[in-house]
Formats: sequence, C-alpha cells, structure tokens
Amino acid sequence: MVEQCLSVFDEMVRSGFSSDVKNCNRVLRVLRDRDFVGQVRGVYRLMVEFGIKPSVVTYNTLLDSFGKEGEVQQAVDLLFEILIRGCDPNDVTYNVLINGLSKKGQFDQAKGLIDEMLSLGLKVSSYTYNPLIYGYCRKGMLVEALALGER
Repeated sequence: MVEQCLSVFDEMVRSGFSSDVKNCNRVLRVLRDRDFVGQVRGVYRLMVEFGIKPSVVTYNTLLDSFGKEGEVQQAVDLLFEILIRGCDPNDVTYNVLINGLSKKGQFDQAKGLIDEMLSLGLKVSSYTYNPLIYGYCRKGMLVEALALGER
C-alpha cells in the first residue's frame, strides 16, 4: 500500500499536479508515522528535484525521521541546511533535535541547543527539557537532572 501511494505521489509530482508543499508534508508524515524512514528521504529528494520548497514542517518531519533511526548527526547537519536554505527553525525543530541528542547521550550538545533556543527567543518548555532530564536519569546522572529541572 505504501509503495502504491509513493508511486502515485511520484507520478503526480512528475506530471506537475502536486507542487504544493502541504501535500508533500502529508505524505512525509504518513511515511514517518509508519516507520518508512528511507522513503521519507526519497520524497524529500523528489521535492527538491522538482523545485518544491520545503517548509519548516518538512524539515521537522525529516529531523524526526532521522531521530527515529538514531541518525542524530544527520539531523544536526540538516539544521545547518535549514538555515542555509533560509528557513527559520522553530521550537519544534529544536525540540526534535534535543530529543534525538538526549537519546544518544549527547547531553552537552542538547544543552547547547537549549541555549541557542533561548538566544533566538524561541519557546522553551517542559517538552524541551524532559528528554534531557530523562536522558540524565537513564544514565544515572541525577545531579544534572535535578539541576536542569530547577531551570
């Protein structure tokens, strides 16, 4: 069923019927939610190939897909691409990255992104801190978890 969906999507884009980033984002989210992460990349490449400008939602979906695969460095690299392409990352962008980094035990980098969010004036919430606190607890770093919880 997913292959059929991708085939129809590919045909639509190649025929010029679907140049709407919202339609592409829907396809990306369905693929991500069903753990077809490799296909998420394929749809993204197709978007770029046909001049469909990715939105922050597109990038957030890609970042989440990388996180699901444990490919945190690719996610961090994608943040730079987002900036280079002139797309403004939002709090969701950073939260997804912080979640992935925390799962991999890359706490300093995750904390650095929280600092970056604050400097950009983005919303930092419990959703931002929770993955890092959980990661600290999982590694037995309770002092760090408590210190972060007091922020």
